[in-house]
Amino acid sequence: MGNGGSLNKPLLRECELFATWKVADLRKLFEAFQKVTAGFSMIKAQFIGVLEEAKPELQGKCDRLFTKLDNDGDGRLDGLEFLGGLCLVAKGSFEDKAKFCFELYDFNLNATLSVTEMCMMMQASVCGLLCLTGGTEDDEPSVGDFEKLATEALARADADGSGAVGYEEFVDWARSNVQVMSIIEGLSKVTGEVTVDVADGDSCTEEDPIPPEIEPYVQQLESRSKLHDAINRQATGTSIELLEDDNENFKATNEKMLTKVEKSAASTGIPPGEAAEEDEIPSYLELDWIYGYNSTDRDNIAYLSSPEDEKPENEKLGPARFCYPAAARGVVFNKFSNTQSFYSAHTDHILSMQVHPGGVYVASGQRGIKADIHVWNGLTLETAAVLPLHINGVNLLAWNHDGSKLLSVGMNNDHTVALWDWQAKKTVASGVCGETPMLGVAISEDSSSICVVGVKQVLFFAVDGRCLRSKPASITSKGKRQAFMSVAYIGNDAYVGCASGEVYRFDSAEAKVVEVWQAHGFYEPVLSLARCEASGGLISGAMDGVCCVWGKGMKMVGSAIDMAEAAAVSPDGDAIPPLDCSILSCCMKGNFVILGMGGGDLFEIKKTDKDGYERKLISSHSGEKLSCCATHPQELVVATAGSDKTLRVWSVRRKTLVDIRKLPNAGTALAFSPKEGKNLCLGLDNGGCAIFDLYLEVQAAFQHCKEAVTCCKYSPNGKMLAVGSADTNIYLYDAVKGYARTGVCRGHTAPVTQMDFTTHSRIIQSNDADLNVCFWDEFGDDTEPPVGKKYWGRTSCSVSWQVAGLWQDSEGGEITTINIDPHTDVVACGDEFGRVRLYNYPCTEGGQLNLTFQGHCGPISRARFSEGGHYLFTAGREDCCLFQWKHQLTEMDEEDEDGGAVEPIAGRTPEELAKLDPFLLDEMHAAEMLITRSSITPSAEGAVKSWLSMIAEPSGFKFKDEMLASTDCDLVLSWVHGYRAQDCRNSLRYSAAGTVVYNCAALGVVYNKSTDVQAFQQGTHTDDVMSLSMHPDGQLCATGQVGDLPLIVVWDVASQKNKAVLYGFHTMGVSIIKFNSTGKFLLSVGMDNMNSLAVYDWEQSRLVASTVCSKKKIMASCFVGEKILTGGEGFLKFWTLKDGNLTSQTALWDGVSVIDRTNFFCMCAEALDDKVSLTSGVSGVLLLWDGIRAMPSSAIQRGSFKHEASVNAMYTTNGTSEAVTGDKAGIVALWKWADKKLTLTKVFDVKEVKYELTSTSVRSVCVADDGTGILIGTGGSEIIEAKLDAIPGLSSFQDAIDWPKGIECLCLNEGHCSGETWGLACHPGKDLFVTAGDDMTIMLWETNSRSCVRKRVVDGKVR
Repeated sequence: MGNGGSLNKPLLRECELFATWKVADLRKLFEAFQKVTAGFSMIKAQFIGVLEEAKPELQGKCDRLFTKLDNDGDGRLDGLEFLGGLCLVAKGSFEDKAKFCFELYDFNLNATLSVTEMCMMMQASVCGLLCLTGGTEDDEPSVGDFEKLATEALARADADGSGAVGYEEFVDWARSNVQVMSIIEGLSKVTGEVTVDVADGDSCTEEDPIPPEIEPYVQQLESRSKLHDAINRQATGTSIELLEDDNENFKATNEKMLTKVEKSAASTGIPPGEAAEEDEIPSYLELDWIYGYNSTDRDNIAYLSSPEDEKPENEKLGPARFCYPAAARGVVFNKFSNTQSFYSAHTDHILSMQVHPGGVYVASGQRGIKADIHVWNGLTLETAAVLPLHINGVNLLAWNHDGSKLLSVGMNNDHTVALWDWQAKKTVASGVCGETPMLGVAISEDSSSICVVGVKQVLFFAVDGRCLRSKPASITSKGKRQAFMSVAYIGNDAYVGCASGEVYRFDSAEAKVVEVWQAHGFYEPVLSLARCEASGGLISGAMDGVCCVWGKGMKMVGSAIDMAEAAAVSPDGDAIPPLDCSILSCCMKGNFVILGMGGGDLFEIKKTDKDGYERKLISSHSGEKLSCCATHPQELVVATAGSDKTLRVWSVRRKTLVDIRKLPNAGTALAFSPKEGKNLCLGLDNGGCAIFDLYLEVQAAFQHCKEAVTCCKYSPNGKMLAVGSADTNIYLYDAVKGYARTGVCRGHTAPVTQMDFTTHSRIIQSNDADLNVCFWDEFGDDTEPPVGKKYWGRTSCSVSWQVAGLWQDSEGGEITTINIDPHTDVVACGDEFGRVRLYNYPCTEGGQLNLTFQGHCGPISRARFSEGGHYLFTAGREDCCLFQWKHQLTEMDEEDEDGGAVEPIAGRTPEELAKLDPFLLDEMHAAEMLITRSSITPSAEGAVKSWLSMIAEPSGFKFKDEMLASTDCDLVLSWVHGYRAQDCRNSLRYSAAGTVVYNCAALGVVYNKSTDVQAFQQGTHTDDVMSLSMHPDGQLCATGQVGDLPLIVVWDVASQKNKAVLYGFHTMGVSIIKFNSTGKFLLSVGMDNMNSLAVYDWEQSRLVASTVCSKKKIMASCFVGEKILTGGEGFLKFWTLKDGNLTSQTALWDGVSVIDRTNFFCMCAEALDDKVSLTSGVSGVLLLWDGIRAMPSSAIQRGSFKHEASVNAMYTTNGTSEAVTGDKAGIVALWKWADKKLTLTKVFDVKEVKYELTSTSVRSVCVADDGTGILIGTGGSEIIEAKLDAIPGLSSFQDAIDWPKGIECLCLNEGHCSGETWGLACHPGKDLFVTAGDDMTIMLWETNSRSCVRKRVVDGKVR
């Protein structure tokens, strides 16, 4: 919020005494404040009287203090601000402080805070804190910042939907809010508190420095904290779900970058006839394998319990599955099938991972400004809980003995430690460890003691209410104060692994060392220590590569495992020993031990005397960077190199490392020679180049510069090698004649980043870090560019005309790499945010359709397609992981493949849309109209407030504090006349209890017919509700709104209490929301220009996946089993969700008539079962889909009947396989789905109901679960209910249907139906009022009966 750094200033010298006050002192001060003052402000005399009343010892000291705090010199201080600021700096738990502030601002004394009261509390407390620290008005956050935070608190914490927040709700929200906890964390610096890490009377006299070998681990933790502190400061003031892109400086930088790219791309010229076109992307990606492991972190690998383990034949093979983190993915490896599956809910680098004692659930924590903990099922990969609290990162996790509690340690400045009831998704207690980096954590078996260890610090925690109280451990004369690396419990004794190679046993009750063992070599740090159920003791791993299993009393069981001497082999039998033997993680189950190594390798050891073995299961790069990768032109192999000074070759089919070569320097660039790929060029960070054969034997080496090689590439004919350097030059070599240098390209102003050759090998295109593009001939001289994609093969230059559009969609992130697949004309690009996206090639303009795939964390250094385009490989620069993606083609109709595709007609004009349906134009442009209506530009705002200059304060007016007091009366909403139908459809539903649920204004309305009472979901939505969906159980409802930051609210129909509030992804509005058949997932379609699609695990408030869909408006969407259908004007797509990514497949139209296909405009879609769906169009056509393929028209049995007008409403029942359709002309049809046939059962005309309707156009339909009634929402905003038993069924399909007449119905609600409603007047003597509006209708209402008693249509809009 505002200048977040200003909140961390030290207290003024005169105010330092307040840091010693407790909350009890503040309560005394407040009592004195109420006695002495009548309002909120205090003059000097009142201020002195209040302080001396509460603290007599301050007599004579308050005069100077008042002068110091009165920074504006008006002789007054705001008492509530002063008390709020004191509360922030006083001693006490967060809960005690929050309760005091809560009571202070509960002006209505109703034990809740409204948005206004919360906003006042936050603003006054922060302003009071600034006063105590010498801050100025410039340091004060804006009112808008506080309003945004208060609105978020209400949206997330108001569980009962009351429009106010109780104390417990407020504390739970604050505990989970990154911004709030970040500010609270910073206040520890304000109060000057220092964590004491040495116990009183500790007899330890020796202290070891941190060994150089473990400094990287400590520095890594510190650098991560500093990095994310900086990000946190930059993002402070934005809503928690918004990215840092909102920062104005960031936007300015982004605009400059785009301008630079556009200028460079434009300099190449634009050939006629090659402009980017809106078209479907013909392929998608599916994550197949990750070559990598997060080896910068420790204790993050463990066995899982799986069904394969129970089979007797697998007993000798050991556990089938284990899990580990790779980049932002949790990987579950099945060693029996040699397959990987991925947990994909994390959004950044996974820092910690621990398996539940039951062996099924996995807890994992990530880095980031919002560092959530995820608990997930290791077999199904489903999320069980998301635990939000920490900022910067969660680097330590631990389960208690029975798995009921989870412990976490964060990477914020004070290293917050939290104990979770993970199943309830709440914190049990929390505390802080201090500023020292924490390296290990564990919980005692009876959960009474928690031990956290770090650099020269061991802390024991105990639960005290909602707080974790810490006690520093006494090292005593038995040990040394040093870096404590790891910890595990046996019973209630804590065993701590030390940098000296020793293990200390602590008595947790007395918090002191009682025994010491030299478990590993002298000063070989014990990096991993874990409970071992097989031995009843521990298993330890050290930096020297030795792993030991210990029984009770720390007696070694069997012989030690020495990985430095291990003759390890891969599963294919290739002997590849570990490069770095440091053991970072170890886990034992039965006779099997799995080890995570510092070099990125995962080994499994069978620890038996007879048939023991060691084998490598996973290989990975380690170090700081994975700089490059290259694919072979013929074989399915890929080469990689990075800062770990290794060159590696991977087999795509075998999914394993097949060769490795140690290098004298870090590798920075790679390129295979074309055609047969006999040579591999490697560039090094010292400016050297080496040419290897396929056996990684050096064939040639040369060096012509001292700075790093940044890129290299062979010409398509194989005769030339170009090497780009950080010295801004490109060096050309003759690849045929011993790599003699033939030229130098000089002219770039920054390091060269990418290069391309034309297909005839005569011209080079190159980019540099300043986003310049240059062209060179084969001798190194400047030349004119050939423009057009036909001149370039596998383009890798990200700054060029062909791919200029990629930068428009980069959202401020630099495009770090691109690559073209010429077989599909698809370009893959990677950016600095770790996203991989597919576009059609060329992509010359922004806003094009694209598919986004995530998994990396940090920049992607290289993206390369395999020969043939069957795979895409992406190298993560910071996560050091190589992702192998399957590049799949979408299935096409046979006529499409033969070139005889039937194209849908072009987009319709507004006049054509209005002719199809008067409401269609409003619906398609609802977002623009509503946003425009609610937006006020600065100039317009000034015009609206022009009256300010024409009013004046009355003479003799005196302001009184009582004028700010709240009123003694409240308004309670009792009835709403109206139902939104003009620009939204299918938003009228029955609940399981038979109540009627619909949307109106910013409300969800629940109408009980039996009591004639309306209830409301109100106070959460901040703008018009545009979409509604009922949960399959009929007890929950989801509603979505319009607005700049639209909310999706899931709420209980009976109580109208919130169950979840989702926001942060969509902009402008949410036009469609739908639950899946189980109710676990919720899809939403946005009203932005690209009609973005999102899928939520709503119970976890977690965005599962998202993608842009189409520039054309999506009119219908639903789940069909595990797929998602989206449809609109001229398109129908089926989406598949896998590994956190959404991929689409265009519908296959086999058997659909040319007329129906060319005129297709999807209006509704619903699932009939887990595979079959039903769609409708503006022409009245109904189509059945089996999976993605159209079913024959004979599957719809309807005789001569068909809808002649746009079918705008559709509903399918849960479990009974019935469907209802309604069209613009007022025809409603009921259908039965059975035996792969959709059969017409009833049909009637809404015009025949016994009620005068304003409009008979059907906008929503719904059938009661018991089949007795049918709800119909009309374009006239009327809700009517008809009895189904009064409508005769069809005995046969007759040529002339005997339409039922005089259908009995009940009008449940009605209202104005178009534009805005302005006119309102109440009768002076009767319970009547009249309304009028843009629908050219005047309506007279009776208050008692809550009904319209008369309506009159006039000739124009009424205001």
